[in-house]
Parts: sequence; C-alpha cells; structure tokens
Amino acid sequence: MLYAETLIVQCAPGKMGGVLAALRPHVERAGLGCWTNEFGTLNRITLFRTSETLSFFDETPILGATDLPAGTGGTDRTRWRVVGDGVLPPGQHGPIYEWRCYDVATSRMADMTAGFLSALPRRLALSSLFAVMESLDGAARFCHIWPYESLAQRTDIRRQAMGAGIWPPAGAADNLTAMCSEIILPADFSAYR
Repeated sequence: MLYAETLIVQCAPGKMGGVLAALRPHVERAGLGCWTNEFGTLNRITLFRTSETLSFFDETPILGATDLPAGTGGTDRTRWRVVGDGVLPPGQHGPIYEWRCYDVATSRMADMTAGFLSALPRRLALSSLFAVMESLDGAARFCHIWPYESLAQRTDIRRQAMGAGIWPPAGAADNLTAMCSEIILPADFSAYR
C-alpha cells in the first residue's frame, strides 16, 4: 500500500517568496513535491511526499521544528491513503496541477472511491492523473490531482469529458458535502514539475 503526506504552509501576505527560498534546500534534499497556489487560497505552499509505510511520516517529520521559516501563519498536515494506480513518479507532468478535494458524507467514502475508480479508465483516455487519495486525518476527504500543460488544455479536456458523459463519475455528488478545486504550480525546485 502507498501513503502520501501533505503539509500546507500558509504564508503571511508578501512573505511567500522568502518562505520558498528558505524551504528550497530542505525540499531538494528530501525530494519533496512543492507547489504554490495560483487559484484558490493564496499565499499557500503545499509540500508532498509518499511512503510505503504510514509510520514513516511520524518517524521522519516532513519539516523539523526549526525548518519552518519566519513569515508563515501556520500549517495543516494530512496523511492520505493512495488509491488506484499510485502516484506519478517525480519529474515533469504539469506545469499546471488541478487539486480537487471533496468533503465526503459520513460512511460514503467506499461508495465515492468505487464510483470514481470505475469511471476513471474512460477519463484517463483524455489525460493523465497524478494521484487519487483518501484522507486518514481529520474529516473524511477525497482528493484527486490532475496535471495539465496549460489552463486551456484543462478546459478543453474537461469539456470533452463532460460532453461525452464520462465525467464526473455518475452519482459522485451524492457522496459529497463540499467541493474545492485549486490550481497549483510547482516551484522550480519541486520534485514534481
């Protein structure tokens, strides 16, 4: 089984450049994914890594106590179970990533995941998928991340998928209580670009 961990670092207005510069050596050394929000909650940095054991994340924190630079307004850590075919390997996949995260109704995660995975093969004929994940911390959340070459490509592919009736997965909305979509861009030193 594959697990993932995200650490979202919220930066104070005007401080993100300095925070990124301070995080760069750590991100490069640890081989982390590192994205900034272009659309959605601004001044946000998302750090990402995977492991085959869940305990790794507790034994080896994504950032040590002294690694979080000045100019941050807090962090949000989430551990995830990766579902489906895993996570794309480090490298160039974007540079546009759409991060879609849903709050899932109580006891509906299995239905959400099954419906998503059953519709996925037809959707993958149009573009690749970075990862699909179920949250292990906090509220029940379901996340899928799509890399695109451009916003225009994203719009075109989503139009094709919806027009052909292959996306979104049938019945998915019945499992959800909230939906969020953010466009994130990789830092030039991210393991995933």
